[in-house]
Amino acid sequence: MMIGTLRSSFSNNGHHQHHASRVLVERTLYEQLKTELVKRTQFLKVGDPFSSITDLGAIISETQLQKIKSYLTLVEVEGGTVLCGGKPLELTGELENGFFIRPAVVEGLANDTKFNQEEVYGPIVSIQPFDTQDEAIELANTSVYGLSASVWTSNLSKAYQVSERLRAKTVWINGWLTESITLETGGVYQSGLANEGGQASLLFFTEAKEMSVRI
Repeated sequence: MMIGTLRSSFSNNGHHQHHASRVLVERTLYEQLKTELVKRTQFLKVGDPFSSITDLGAIISETQLQKIKSYLTLVEVEGGTVLCGGKPLELTGELENGFFIRPAVVEGLANDTKFNQEEVYGPIVSIQPFDTQDEAIELANTSVYGLSASVWTSNLSKAYQVSERLRAKTVWINGWLTESITLETGGVYQSGLANEGGQASLLFFTEAKEMSVRI
């Protein structure tokens, strides 16, 4: 789960339509996951995206960097805490004009805060504890977006129950970003209304042949 959480939260600097900006954790596991997530996030290397040892490159633009910084400021205003990261980096050489920032983990935000309800598109993840399965589903579904979600558990029966109740177009169980091009993809609510793929995608791999017969 930890590797999947890191990938879904920080891949492509969070500039991803399936970016996992909120991670809901069962309260009995919360402190353990928080400690491990913060530790691993602090080890992520920010720098040259062409380097094999780099985990995160630059933010796409200065405008987006400023937006990310404004949301990090908002965390404390809305009663949360930045556990790690969130500091801009000034690199040297060929990278000195890039827009770099350390990936961040935040906690303590109510589910209805602006930070937890809007799309930041940055390397920031908000973690929240829950006590019951119903509470987790309620927290997850309290959003105007519904593109995708991941469910991590060793109990597949519970995973199916939760997945059916999540208001998201795509739900991955014990994984992230594993959809097939032969399946329909899309979103619900403000994540979109249209679907791509599915039956129509077969035409992409089909060579049509016309036959005319007279009897």
